[in-house]
Amino acid sequence: SNHHGIEQACRTMASTKDKVWGGSVPVKFSLASREVTAMQAPKPIYKLLPRMSYLPLVTTSVRDHFVNYAPAIRGDLWFDFDGRPLKWHYPIGVLFDLVHNCGDKNSSATRLPLEITVHFTGYPSELLPCKTLSTVNEHFFHSLKEGCYLKYGTSSIIMNMQKSLHLKMEQSLVTGDYRLYQQASRNWAISDSKCQKIPIRIMIGDGFNDKTIKNRLIQPSLEMKDLEGKPFTLRSALKSTFPSLDLKFIRAVIQGIKVPTETSLFYLAENMCHADQFLYICLSLHTTPQNPSEDADGKIERQDIEGKEEGVDEDVREGAIQKTKAKANTDRSQEQNEVDSNLESAT
Repeated sequence: SNHHGIEQACRTMASTKDKVWGGSVPVKFSLASREVTAMQAPKPIYKLLPRMSYLPLVTTSVRDHFVNYAPAIRGDLWFDFDGRPLKWHYPIGVLFDLVHNCGDKNSSATRLPLEITVHFTGYPSELLPCKTLSTVNEHFFHSLKEGCYLKYGTSSIIMNMQKSLHLKMEQSLVTGDYRLYQQASRNWAISDSKCQKIPIRIMIGDGFNDKTIKNRLIQPSLEMKDLEGKPFTLRSALKSTFPSLDLKFIRAVIQGIKVPTETSLFYLAENMCHADQFLYICLSLHTTPQNPSEDADGKIERQDIEGKEEGVDEDVREGAIQKTKAKANTDRSQEQNEVDSNLESAT
């Protein structure tokens, strides 16, 4: 019966991962008005982008759509939201959570689809250079090696990966297909008992000023258990990283979900991590309580655990996603053909 229990747990985890990997972000891309060189501005293009992917990997068709309207002397493609350059080396889901789920409720950031501006000139110095798609893949595998090293104490499982599995993993990032990722990572999935640390990246969103927190990405080094020997929860992890912050006013969003602070950190890391094995936690600081059941000492009342978490209005979200799906489906097959031909040329 123990064996049956383990099988059941694996099935549950796989279905959770399927759902997490199935997440997508509805986006409306428009060319920056000052970069339009044609008589008439091009129409925007709508895409449903996989949360697990990275902007340069899934925007070839966006580039093709706008390129003839853009200046003849072009630099590398880049994107901004509301005037803020988007860092291509963060997963799309993380970028979305930072601007959408951690933003001010009344700002343009809460409208769907997310409106992103496309640029062919003036590449910002704050963005990492991105000349080719292989730059993105190299960055991803570097991050994956780091995640595996923290988790298992070795990155040799990634270093020794066969080329065919490498390509499978790259393709899973473009398509958001968890089954492909699973096939590519099957050989190096090690039992939980071997886990040493929890790979975690805390992304600092709106509300924090630079005096409070200097860096916008914090990577705490968390063992499997806290100083008292208890497994970390999200709140004990946040408390150990930011001892002086009042968690009552913090919103923590992981994979688009506002997560109750008493959730097991290990559970979150196993089920809701990104493809590079890191659990990305997007934090925003608010003037009104986000976790009202956290009192001044940060204790938790029971009702919070049973209460439903508030998120984006489900009808609004569903409507926007359906509309974008319809517009995006026509681009899907074209994007897939590009992926297939890229894979063929790589083999």
